[in-house]
Amino acid sequence: MTNVTQQYWADTESQHFMDFGKKLGNAWLAVVRWRQRNRAIRELSALSDWQLQDIGLTRGTISEAVDSMLSPRSSSATIVELPNRTKNEVTDEHLETQAA
Repeated sequence: MTNVTQQYWADTESQHFMDFGKKLGNAWLAVVRWRQRNRAIRELSALSDWQLQDIGLTRGTISEAVDSMLSPRSSSATIVELPNRTKNEVTDEHLETQAA
């Protein structure tokens, strides 16, 4: 093999390796986004109807809201951690808000 041929094969192998790495990275990113989407939908679905209404959502708009939030084109693609509160804490807070 000449030096030119060896360099060609080395460049080709390197390119294939980099392409594989990009594909693997894209696949991993797709899995991460899928898990984020499912978690957000699951957590929002666990909220009561009045809690959803308070943040401007209904049960029918949860998926659409999550998809727009996680969209790569969205400038506000920030996932907010929902506080872990018991149902009694949320109910007490709701009653206090209604009494005020």
